[in-house]
Amino acid sequence: MVLELFFSNTDQHVFLVENLPSNVRASLLAMYSRMKNERGLRGVFVDVLVTNFLASNLESVIANYPDDTPRFLRENHIRTLDEFADSSGEAAALLREFLESSTGNPGYIRKFANGDKTRKFLSTWLDQYGHNSIARLGEVVVCCEEISILAAKALEHPRAGAGFIELSTRYVDMTKASWYPIAGEIRAAGQHEMQIEDTFRMFAHVYLTQMERYTQFLGELYPDASEGAIFGEVCDVMANALPAATNTSVGCVVSGEALRSLIKCLLLEGLPETTALAEAIMAELEQSGLGQFARHVEPTEFEVANTHYLDLRAFQGDWQFMQTTDEIENRLFESFQVWQQKPGFVQWWIDFTSQKSRGDHDKLPPVFENALMRFKYTTTFRTWREIQRHVLSQNERTLLTPRLGFFQHSKPISDELKGEFGRIQVVTEATHAAFVAGGGVSLETLQYLVPMGFHVGATHTSNLRQLEFLCWQRSGWNVNHEARQVVLGFDAEAVKLLSWWKAVSRTDRTPAYRLAREKVGVPIG
Repeated sequence: MVLELFFSNTDQHVFLVENLPSNVRASLLAMYSRMKNERGLRGVFVDVLVTNFLASNLESVIANYPDDTPRFLRENHIRTLDEFADSSGEAAALLREFLESSTGNPGYIRKFANGDKTRKFLSTWLDQYGHNSIARLGEVVVCCEEISILAAKALEHPRAGAGFIELSTRYVDMTKASWYPIAGEIRAAGQHEMQIEDTFRMFAHVYLTQMERYTQFLGELYPDASEGAIFGEVCDVMANALPAATNTSVGCVVSGEALRSLIKCLLLEGLPETTALAEAIMAELEQSGLGQFARHVEPTEFEVANTHYLDLRAFQGDWQFMQTTDEIENRLFESFQVWQQKPGFVQWWIDFTSQKSRGDHDKLPPVFENALMRFKYTTTFRTWREIQRHVLSQNERTLLTPRLGFFQHSKPISDELKGEFGRIQVVTEATHAAFVAGGGVSLETLQYLVPMGFHVGATHTSNLRQLEFLCWQRSGWNVNHEARQVVLGFDAEAVKLLSWWKAVSRTDRTPAYRLAREKVGVPIG
């Protein structure tokens, strides 16, 4: 009864969030990052948000548990909304009041949203008059649960006009892990698929056993470190063993204008999973009266022809920088019309941006958006995901295959874990090669089989304002080591090219920290 007030369905993997205030919705979606409820976000909503809200209004809680409702729930062994409602007559009355006082009849609201007047107005102005700005005023909240990590990346591709939050790999319970059923597609292609489940079980076994043993290794190495810091480090490393088929969950808040791009990205990916995901989202939109914003989503021939992965052959070397000093400085110089005649332009700009008046959270001035930097690099698929999700810049990659090698940790790692990672690499390479030789299965589909610790080739393009923000945001001591190394690589190339970059960038250039989630940063060595 409660879920029907706020969600487009109560039992599907794809659903919309409706009728919730923005601050409550943001708090709810944020829980995706660390979600452990087996019933997903809707379970979190009724068991945590609603239950805590109602419990905080109980007279006994107000009197005996001020500002500590969770303690009341723990001490009374209340874990679900049903258990709360059954705990007392007062609790049951509070739930009835909640249902009666909430948004009303959701079916009637959807009927109103699908009314002829609304549909005709949007159809006329969006299609005939081309006023896409009207769609920008709309907003859709889409939740996709139990989808593969591979599909999640396609869903999150159109960054502009949308916000995303995904279940952290640190909270994947490998004792209950599930995967996209890639075996069915392999079987449909005429190949034997039994070894896939065996391989995934082997990955899960390595993950589970090494979580414990690598935790012990780091605990002995850093006896003064907190359990939380060591746990975070272990999870960051062990996530490299998870195949791209591992299921995750994603919450999206999308403007009406960006919704078409989101659906097109899923369709252009061309995988059965992403196509089904696009169709499921469209079905929920139509049911909720929001289908007007998802018009003309069928990819054109032009879009299909210009959608591709980067060429693997271009990524056999290390870092490559793809721009010249003159290109960047000329673009900046042209942007400063007022100061064009000022001698010593670059030195003047250094002095200006290095003033003490610039606070810790001040980005570079907007004028820096007029010059771009472009990078080509290799990193693990897991780390590429972290770089891709943080800025509104352009990020592309190659197919995920075993060809570019596997994760090599540059911080302390046990010999046993090195051996297990080596086994994962060998097994994946052999499995991938066998399916390629057998034919019938596309390289795009075979990405599901590959653990996230394998490398992809990638490009990153951002303007200097975005780049400086990225370098500041992702070079701190509390950032995953591999992502931090990529960002330090960006920064090092910028310093080589631009003598003044070191003065204006807030990059933390400490080579490495021992653990990412300690209370203070402790440099290695």
